[in-house]
Amino acid sequence: MLVSIVIPFYRSEAYIEQCIRSLFSQTYDEVEFIFVDDGGDDGSVAILKGLIEEYPDKKIKFIANDTNRGSAYSRQRGVDAATGEYVIQVDSDDFVHPEYVSRLAERAAETDADVVVCKFARFFSDEEVVSPDVEGEGNHVSTPSQALNDVISGRMHASLCNKLVRRSILEDNDIRFIEGLNMLDDKSVIFRVFYFAKSVSSVDETLYYYRKTNPQSISLSGVYKQLGSAIKCLQLVLDFFAEKKADDALREAINDFKIGVLGLALLYGDDEHISQTRAFAPKLSWRGIRKHPTLRSYYKFLLWCEMCHMPWLASLARRVLLRIKKKLR
Repeated sequence: MLVSIVIPFYRSEAYIEQCIRSLFSQTYDEVEFIFVDDGGDDGSVAILKGLIEEYPDKKIKFIANDTNRGSAYSRQRGVDAATGEYVIQVDSDDFVHPEYVSRLAERAAETDADVVVCKFARFFSDEEVVSPDVEGEGNHVSTPSQALNDVISGRMHASLCNKLVRRSILEDNDIRFIEGLNMLDDKSVIFRVFYFAKSVSSVDETLYYYRKTNPQSISLSGVYKQLGSAIKCLQLVLDFFAEKKADDALREAINDFKIGVLGLALLYGDDEHISQTRAFAPKLSWRGIRKHPTLRSYYKFLLWCEMCHMPWLASLARRVLLRIKKKLR
């Protein structure tokens, strides 16, 4: 069974060698590697070419964008070039376990699942790998509907890097990355995959290692872009399910997503963002805010202020929180 691995990269010279070596050292042989150069001007391509010479037996496709088009466009070009029965994405600054592909492929063969999910761990720079069980990263999935609800609500991390997907699910249902949606591009695809999947399975092992930059170092402009992407992704979810039946669990998951985006807007957004997300948001209740599966306490406080119609308190809390975050960078 052939597995296609899509690796988009852009200015990744600091980390790409570790990523490629971990991929080229896989114990599973039936792999095609699809590298997509997104128009970077550093030494990433030279590093890649050198490693290809070191590993001449690998099946490799190389695609170069004419200019920088973003991760979503690059991921889609990789998927379009894939010929494997299954496809998976790998970020060029991460690395994988030597049996990353074999464990996932074995489970796919055993269960005939449309999607197979493994655990992944986060690590900061070159420090020790942190627990893989933070924020649902080790979720066990048993049904597509459970996975759909968990990924929309945020209980399951939306990354495609720990999810082996049957390629025909993408092709038969016209599931494509949306150019320009370069944050939450994974979520925009995987919720549709889980909707159409007939079966899912999981591997209870940590096989993927995700490099996490210090969250306090993320600039306000970066979070601002993430907020814009979150609003677009939420609109995609709402449009997708507008004419489809949703049970109570799915409706609750969508409401959790709405509340999460509103919380993000209340802290980082401008008046337009807040107005947009207010239009999406369900009627807020303290129970709904308190039981939200992923929101940190300061988001919940801002949402409580919103629920109680106390914009002056929300504004004060926002200024204090942003000042603290700025000092911690």
